[in-house]
Amino acid sequence: MTLSHTIQNQEDIQSLKSEHLQIFIQTSEQVVLDKIECKNLILIVEGFLNYKHYASLILSLNHLNLSSFKLKYGANNQFSDDDARILAKFILNQKSLVSLDIHFDLKNPLKQLQPILEAIKIHENKLMHLKLNFEDELPLCFKDLQFITSRKLQSISLQIGQGVCLGQNWSHFENYLEDSILSELSLFISPFNKLDKSFHSFFKWLESQTKIEKLNITIGAQTDLDKQALTQLGLALQKIENLKYLNLILHDTRNLSQHSFDQIVKSLGKLENLNLNLGNNYGINNYDILYKEVKNISSVKLSLGAHHKFISQELFLNCNIKILDIKLLKGCTIKQGSFKSIESFLEKTEKLIIELSDGKDCSDLDLIDLIGQITPNCDIRLNTNTQYIRKVKQTLQIQLDTIQSIKVLFNTLSQKMDLFQNLKIFIKSTSIEQESIDPIIKQLQQSQLKVLSLIIKKINNFKCNQMIDFFQQIVILKQWTFLSIEVMQKCIMQLYGKSVVNQQVNFQVHSGLKLGQQGMEYIAKSLKSINITKLRLTILLDNSLNEQGLKQITLALLNSVNLQKASLQILDSNQQLQQYMSKMQATINQYIKDKTKLQKSYCLFLQKELNNNNKQISQQMLVGVADYLIEDVVLPVPAAGQYHNQQGGFGSSWNPQQIVEIFGQ
Repeated sequence: MTLSHTIQNQEDIQSLKSEHLQIFIQTSEQVVLDKIECKNLILIVEGFLNYKHYASLILSLNHLNLSSFKLKYGANNQFSDDDARILAKFILNQKSLVSLDIHFDLKNPLKQLQPILEAIKIHENKLMHLKLNFEDELPLCFKDLQFITSRKLQSISLQIGQGVCLGQNWSHFENYLEDSILSELSLFISPFNKLDKSFHSFFKWLESQTKIEKLNITIGAQTDLDKQALTQLGLALQKIENLKYLNLILHDTRNLSQHSFDQIVKSLGKLENLNLNLGNNYGINNYDILYKEVKNISSVKLSLGAHHKFISQELFLNCNIKILDIKLLKGCTIKQGSFKSIESFLEKTEKLIIELSDGKDCSDLDLIDLIGQITPNCDIRLNTNTQYIRKVKQTLQIQLDTIQSIKVLFNTLSQKMDLFQNLKIFIKSTSIEQESIDPIIKQLQQSQLKVLSLIIKKINNFKCNQMIDFFQQIVILKQWTFLSIEVMQKCIMQLYGKSVVNQQVNFQVHSGLKLGQQGMEYIAKSLKSINITKLRLTILLDNSLNEQGLKQITLALLNSVNLQKASLQILDSNQQLQQYMSKMQATINQYIKDKTKLQKSYCLFLQKELNNNNKQISQQMLVGVADYLIEDVVLPVPAAGQYHNQQGGFGSSWNPQQIVEIFGQ
């Protein structure tokens, strides 16, 4: 375990003791670390501190006997040639040093790297792991790096910043050891780093390192990587017999021919792990050799460049890849029908990732084909600009553009529904036929689903009442852990909660729907079907509302024994109806506030609804309303005189006894 400590002022300097120690210096003040104790030290001086005290900092470490040491001095500081000489002496004095990592950062007054590199060259043979990161504008001479070809190192990492390669002769890497023990090599060359014609010499030297097991090569764009170097790289990869892990990223592929590509990939079959990135490659049309070679590699990640004609059948057939990750750039295509017969591949693999980053070149029907091939143990992530499929364990998420009918998707899903507990679907445009509703309900009922999210942006043959009825059937189907059903074009119904007795409902009807009496009855019916604890009901303008429908919705809520909170936002250009909404909200709030006085809420509701402007009302009117209410709920009897002579009451022609007679005993 590594102990990490940040020094921002003198008070932060402590006597730190740990096998592994990481120290961040974030102050321009002098820091002395003569009281720390560790075997493995990471020392990072943050950039832009104008730090001038490297000499005293490094000298304060002389009491340590380190196994590994990493130093990064930040950009825009004051690491000088004198500091470099002190660092070189410190490296030489660390006789037990096995691993060394130095990050040479930019915009420091350092003019000479040679003393540090010379110290590494002549260090005791215990040094096995070397990592050097040369940032931009450093005065590096490749001749000073020649020693790495003659040292017995197990791992080497060279990171060369922008512009450092200009004018450098790579022929210094031609020498090699007969008994080399190098097992891991990393070379990172930043973009805009014009490579000399001698760069192929590095790959010629690489060809001799036959014991390498792990190879990382990243060459940035605009580096003038020529044909000779690419050809030599292919030859080197063929000669390294023990190679198991290859991370090959070539952003400059202007000179990559079909022949040199075939040379590079023809020996990849021996690998266990491959990451191949060809940048913005335009020159390769035939990937047959690649597909053949990678079939038995455990983990494969491919980014094959722009305008790659991806032919999946050839890759998936008789394929034993466990993890397959493919990134397709602009102009790449997924050939129609690619996913029709890949179930046998998915049965053997653990993870399939396909990303089509620019544009949409995969049909929705192809994605539905892929859904039909899903297997229990293979996780899938497929992304285009506008679509995706994500399958992780027992969760499936789908986003599609346009499908002619939702039954096409659900017919395919029905074959795999038993694999999922969580299903989330988003469709931009589709149709829902009446005859497809019953089969969908049956599939959902028989499934193991606990979470369902169905979002449809536009239904072409939309009928509001049909949809509300469809939604209601899904709501009461089972005890959902989470349920969200939305049609963004017209109305939204969302329901979620931990059980049917603990649910929150968000119900929104968009403007212009012409909901009318029948639609309002459907809403009331839906709300009465479940025990709601929290409700947010929104009905927007131009929905042909009336008091009778709103009354039914109100009664449905007043029947909700568990209702704890209700928020109603119902907009209508009719001012009287707007006033009625306010009364509905007040009535429901009163009911929630004190459920033990249920009949009081009803009577207040009647009072405010039917006796506007304190006018007398007829017995027939009141009896009619009371009969309507009694059909839906059994009310307790108010005490005699409870509502008599209240301001704005039922009027002088009525007394409490008559109200009792209407509501019954």
